[in-house]
Order: sequence, then C-alpha cells, then structure tokens
Amino acid sequence: MGNKRTFVRRSPVGKIDLVVPPVPLSSVVPITGSGTVLRYMFPADGQVKGLSIKVEGTAKKVSIRVKTLNDKTPGTYGEFVGKPTGYDADWVLDVHKGDMLSIDLIVDPVDASVTIWASCLYYIDAKYDQKTAKQLEG
Repeated sequence: MGNKRTFVRRSPVGKIDLVVPPVPLSSVVPITGSGTVLRYMFPADGQVKGLSIKVEGTAKKVSIRVKTLNDKTPGTYGEFVGKPTGYDADWVLDVHKGDMLSIDLIVDPVDASVTIWASCLYYIDAKYDQKTAKQLEG
C-alpha cells in the first residue's frame, strides 16, 4: 500500500491492521429563540465525547438538549443550562448503529439572536474496526 494517507496496513503475517481515528462532528448555526444545532446518524457502534458549545450573541441563558433517538427507545439523554457564552461537557455518550443524535438549543430571551458553534468527537467501536478489517482481508 503505497499511499501514506491510508489507515490500512498489511503486516508480514497476512493480517490487516485498521486504525479509525475519531470523527469530528461540528456545526455553526444562527438561531433566534430556539433551534437545532446538530443532527447526526451513527453508522456503527461507538461513543460521543467532548461536547463543546460556544454562543455568540446577546442571550442571557442557554438551554442545551442532547437527544438520542432510535427505533426502540426514543428519548432524551440530558438537558443542560449553560452560560450565555457556551458550555463544555465531559460526559461520554454510548451510541449504537442507527442511533440518531440531535442537539437543540433554547435561548433566553426568546427574541435573542445568537450564533451557535457546536462540536464533539465520535469514536467508532473497536469491534467495528475488527469486523471491517476482516472484510478487507477477504
């Protein structure tokens, strides 16, 4: 494999080593009152870590709703009230193939116009890495 940017490597014994780096999820959205900042559907099991939200504008209070939805158990993961400048979360959210993530915001006062920046990292489960490597081996 001559391409230096690939993440797949053949070892001398015929095995394939596969390394999947975390996937950054990010979005920037202008919002007045309330709205959705980020939506994502997960193609494999894994974890979401390091949610960071920054708010530019005149809001006095920001409510952040992080929801995961799937066919079996639609529900809300959590709601956080952040400073009007933003929020950083240290939580880890386990996700499964087909789960959907939605990050919604409600700003106070309702007529406040803000620009919301949101980002987090999606770590694909090592089991998925091994399954993909076996498929590549043939």
